[in-house]
Amino acid sequence: MTDDLNLHVEAIRALFKKRFSGECTYFDGGKSIDILKGKDDVDKKFDWSVCGNDLDEFQADITGYVAEKKIGEENIIKLIDEFNKSNFEIDKKIGGEIDSLYSSENIP
Repeated sequence: MTDDLNLHVEAIRALFKKRFSGECTYFDGGKSIDILKGKDDVDKKFDWSVCGNDLDEFQADITGYVAEKKIGEENIIKLIDEFNKSNFEIDKKIGGEIDSLYSSENIP
């Protein structure tokens, strides 16, 4: 993995951890959900439906990051592959979210 790709993986992982550790505050003063509770990962059978709108917000985080960093199609595919080969459930979820946003018919 190249250094740039590794930086993107770490940055997107940090966005996830911020969003899903209760560190984001919404306009109404509410906090994002804390699914990690001080851990690095969730259980294999974690029910992602409890995350509700936080997953939508995370997708917005991803699209904003990809646009800001001008990550091209080839590197998006590499990011998806990198997250999917991880043993962490959160990485697999991140890879899935990126894949759903940037499937081949949606990549500009």
